[in-house]
Amino acid sequence: MSHRLLKIKDSNHIIPIFGVVMLGLAAKYVYRLYSSSKQKQRLNDPWYKEGFKDIPSPSEKYPYIGHMLSLGDNPSFQLEKLHQELGPIFRLQMGTQRWVLLSDPLLAHDLFVRNGINTSGRHPQKFSYKMYSKGGRGIVFSQPDKKWKNSRTVEHGSVNPLLSLQMTTFNTILRAVFGKTTQSPDDPFIRQIIRDTEKGNLLVGSSGNLTSFLPGLSWIEDLYHGNTREKLIEHRDQDLKKLIADAVDGDVDCLAKQMMTFKDEYGLDDQDMLVILSDLISAGEDTTSLSMSWLFGILPHYPDIQRKMCAEIDAIVTKYGRMPVFSDREEMPYIVAVLRENLRFRSSVNFSIPRYSTDDIEFHEYFIPKDTVLITSMYTMHMRPENFSEPEKFIPERFLDDMRTWSASANGAIEDRDMYAFGWGRRVCPGIYLAEVEIFNVMVRTLSRHTIEPGLDSFGNLVYCSMDTLDTHGITFGPKDFTIRLVERKDSSLNYSS
Repeated sequence: MSHRLLKIKDSNHIIPIFGVVMLGLAAKYVYRLYSSSKQKQRLNDPWYKEGFKDIPSPSEKYPYIGHMLSLGDNPSFQLEKLHQELGPIFRLQMGTQRWVLLSDPLLAHDLFVRNGINTSGRHPQKFSYKMYSKGGRGIVFSQPDKKWKNSRTVEHGSVNPLLSLQMTTFNTILRAVFGKTTQSPDDPFIRQIIRDTEKGNLLVGSSGNLTSFLPGLSWIEDLYHGNTREKLIEHRDQDLKKLIADAVDGDVDCLAKQMMTFKDEYGLDDQDMLVILSDLISAGEDTTSLSMSWLFGILPHYPDIQRKMCAEIDAIVTKYGRMPVFSDREEMPYIVAVLRENLRFRSSVNFSIPRYSTDDIEFHEYFIPKDTVLITSMYTMHMRPENFSEPEKFIPERFLDDMRTWSASANGAIEDRDMYAFGWGRRVCPGIYLAEVEIFNVMVRTLSRHTIEPGLDSFGNLVYCSMDTLDTHGITFGPKDFTIRLVERKDSSLNYSS
C-alpha cells in the first residue's frame, strides 16, 4: 500500500488522478442538478400527481403545435390506430390545449356521468363560444348552469342524396320549431339558412378554431377568415328574427311561439332565444341528414338487407292497408336493427362535442388537470371487438333482440348501452327521439316504393359509396360525395293496397 501511495505522490500521477476525482465529483453534481431539474420539471407538469398513473401519449410531438399533425386527413381512423397502440385512454397536446380521448364506454360513463359536475363545461373558443353562442348561451356550447338547464327544458338517374336529405330534415325542424314548411328545395331563403348552417359547423370544427390551439397565430386566422364569422352571425340573427316573428304572428303552434311565451319564466332573453333556436336547427338538420346519407350509401352494398326491410314494410301495408308509421316499430324489428347498426357502423359524429374540465379530476388511477378538453372517440368505441363481434362488418342482426328506442338505449344503465353517438350524462343529446322518428319515417317511405341502387359513371358502370373515406363538415362527418339511383319497386304492396 505504501508503495502505491508513493507512486500516487509522483507528479506524473497526481494530475490524472485529480482529474478523475474532479470528473467524478462534477458528474455527481451534474446528476444531482439534472435529477433536481427533472424532479422540478415533473412537479410542474400539470399531468403529474403523486400516486396516479401517467396517461399515455404519442411519442411524436412537435414544439408549440404538439400533436396537431398526428391526426391526418381521417382523424377517426387515425385515432382508432392510436387507441390500439396506447389503450382506451390517451392524451394529446393540441397546440396549447390539453386533450384526453377515451374509447372505453365504462371509462366514458365514469368520467362524464359520475364526474359530471366537473366534466360538463365547454371550451371558451372564439367562434363557437364567444361568437356563435354569444358568450355561452343556448344549449350546445353553453356552460351547464341554471339557464342552460332551462334552455334544454323548452327545446343520370344518379343523384347525390345529401341535398334532398338536408331539405327533408330541415323541413321537419322548420315545421316543429317555427311552424313553417317549404315545398321547394330551391327556396332561396331556406337554401341560405342551410348554407349558413354548414358554414357555422365548419367554423365550429377544429379547422375554424386555430386561435384556440395556437394563440400566437391568431393573426393568421383573422387574415384568413376576415369578417366571415361576424357577417355569418349577423346574417344568422337576421334570418332567425324573421322566423321567430313569423312564428309568433302565425296560427300554427310551434316551439318558437311557446318559447317566446315562457322565456321570462325561464330567465331567457332575446339573445338566448336566438342561440337556442340556432342550436336546434344546426344539431337537428346536420347530424340527422348525414346519418341518413351514410345509410343511403351503405344499403346499395347490401341488396339482401334491403329486401328484408322491404318485406317488413310490405307486411305492415298488407296488414293495415296504409303506410307504416313509427308506432308500428315493434312489428318491424329488422328495420329497427338496421337503423341502429347504421349509427354504430358509421356515426355522423365520430367525436363527441368536446367537453372541458372545470376542475382537477381524480379519475380511476389517472389524474386529469383542470382546463383539459375531454373527448370520446365514438368511432373507436363502436368498433371495439369487446363490445361487438366483427365490428368492421355491417351486421344488423346483432341488434335484432333490442327493441329499445334510441333514447332508452342512450339513457340506460352503462352495462346495457350499445349506442354512444348521442353523448353522455348531463349533455346527452335532447333530440334523440326526433332523430329516430325522422330517420325511421324517411327510410320507410323510401323503401316502400323504391330500392336504393348504386350510381352510374359516364360509361354506365356501377359506382358504390366508399366506406373508407370521410368528408368533414366541421364537427360532423359524412361520406365523400357519391350518387345513388332510386329504382321503383314493381312488387311494392302499396301498388295493391286499397
